[in-house]
Parts: sequence; C-alpha cells; structure tokens
Amino acid sequence: MSQNNEEYILYETLLPSETTFTFIANPVIENYSFYIEALLSNTKTSKSNLIVSSQGIPNKVDYAYIRNASVSPDNKTIELKFYVDASIVVRGYDLYRSVDNIDFFIIKTIDYSGNNSFSYTDTPPTSANKATYYYKLMVPDECNLLYTSSNVFSTIRLLVDGSDAEMNILTWNKLKGWESVESYDIYRIDENSPFGLELGNVLSAEMGFEDNTSSMVTASDKIEYYIIANEGGSYPDGNKSESRSSTAEVIKESLIFIPNSFSPTDIVNNEFKPACSFIRTGSYMLRIMSRWGEVMFETNNLNKGWDGYFKGKICSAQSYIYIIEFVNSEGKKIKISGIVNLIN
Repeated sequence: MSQNNEEYILYETLLPSETTFTFIANPVIENYSFYIEALLSNTKTSKSNLIVSSQGIPNKVDYAYIRNASVSPDNKTIELKFYVDASIVVRGYDLYRSVDNIDFFIIKTIDYSGNNSFSYTDTPPTSANKATYYYKLMVPDECNLLYTSSNVFSTIRLLVDGSDAEMNILTWNKLKGWESVESYDIYRIDENSPFGLELGNVLSAEMGFEDNTSSMVTASDKIEYYIIANEGGSYPDGNKSESRSSTAEVIKESLIFIPNSFSPTDIVNNEFKPACSFIRTGSYMLRIMSRWGEVMFETNNLNKGWDGYFKGKICSAQSYIYIIEFVNSEGKKIKISGIVNLIN
C-alpha cells in the first residue's frame, strides 16, 4: 500500500483461502494505491494490477472558540458562551468538562443551530466555589470523521481568608482561555452593597487582593466577594468579553464596643451608641431604661444612638441601664446589659 504516492509498504498478510479484505481509510489521506503480491509454492512471486483510490477530505470549520465561563452568584451553574464557524452544517458540538485540565469527559452535545454565537449553562456536580472547571468544544467535520478543538477555557475559583479581624485576603486561579487577561475587578457584597461594591482593579499578573474591613462598623456578619476578569489581547468575534468568578464568603467574628458614659451637651461624645461589627443583619436591638424600669429609648438601627433625651427633654445626670441584643456570627443570640452614665 502507498499513501499519497509515497513508498509502498506491506500492510497485511492473508491466508491462501482469504480472497477479500476490508480497508478502513484515514480521512486525512487523499490517495491510496494498492496491489497484491502472491507468494507461490516455488518461492516465486506474482503481482496483481495496481488500484488507485482517491477521496476528498471533508470540510472542517475554520474556528471554534469558548468566549467565557461565568459562574452564577449562587455557584451552582456556569454559563458558557461560544463563537463557532457555522458555515458548515454538522451533527452538533460536543462539550467536554475537566477538573484537572487533563482528563476531559463529554457532558453535552449541543445542537447545531446555524448561529455563530450561542451559549450553554452547565450544572457541574460540585459547586464552582469548591472546584475549578475546564471546558473545551469539539466540532466534527461535515462527515463526522475529524474534529476541530476549541480553546480550553477555565472558571475562576475565588478564595477568601478572613482569619484577620480587620483584613480579608482574596486569592484566585489564573483564568485560562483568552489570548491574555487585561485585569480583574474586585467586588464586595454586604448589607450596605447587596449588588456588589467595586473595591478596586488589579492587573492580570496579580492573583490576590487585600480588603481592609476595619471601617465596616455596621456590617453584617457575612461578607461575600466576586471578581470579573476582563479580556485582553485580540477578540476572535470582535467583542471584548468578561468572565465572572465564583462567589466566596467569609463569616467574621462579631465585635462590640460599649462606652460607659456620655454627655448630651458635649461636642463629640454626645450620644450613647455601641459600636458593633459583623453581627447578624436584622438582629440588633438597643434599649435604655431608668432605674425604675421605664423604657427611655429603644431602636433596632445600628446607626442610631441615644441622645440623652426623653419625651423632648434632656434627662437628669445619673446612671441608666442598657440592654443590647443581637445574633452573633455563630448564630447565637446574645444579650448584654450594663450601666451607662449620663453626664451633664
């Protein structure tokens, strides 16, 4: 046998009783040439006529790209967007997933739609804040024989270390799949910014960020983070893309500072307001009582303190009882009582 007019090689040896043979062609080889050589009992040989077979190579797509892999805020699903040459009608697109970028397994055959751009939402077996996932798309040719592989695209798994009382340290894996990453935008979600507050922007070479939380005196016990990767380099479809990381959360230890005195007429220290950090949202209650048990002031607003007035009049200089209730970061209901001195 000869491939593409190259040197002939022995392909197979058959028994004298065998008169047929099935040959499976390689679709990337355009021309095959065959002849049979018979070995006679007197050690002489006899060759058959020459048969030449030609086949056309199936048309393949010119490009196949995964454009991004964005994790949902709850970490349960991953939205993938694709850009594929749709000029060739194929049976579908085979989507593969891996957790180590080595062993890939098919998870879905996406129907051919004729559109260059399309998307698919994957629900991986483990939430995206527990593992980094890698994807690739395999596109068959028009005869379903040869495949064109897309780029491999990874998710971004965000981690946060909240062991420092005043600092949360964020780290993440480098995104794989674009020509380059331009930058990463960092967002924080808390009770004051439920949709995310942009904290800053770091260059693609940096895979970490430090968030100083010491000033978050009215924050809830839970803080969440996510990052957005911005595409750099050239864009295959002409549109700059972005990819959202998994959401990482940290539960901070509840902290509370309670002053022991205040003066309503003072310029600075003119109200009694405990400073609370990282307590369960909606659980706070402050109550001020006289020595005879009369409620002088009550609020569930962390930002509101007692100004020393009752029914429009400044209270007399004496000791008052405070009761503070809240749920801490461990889910325990805490009740603290004590004495605060009002000084005129």
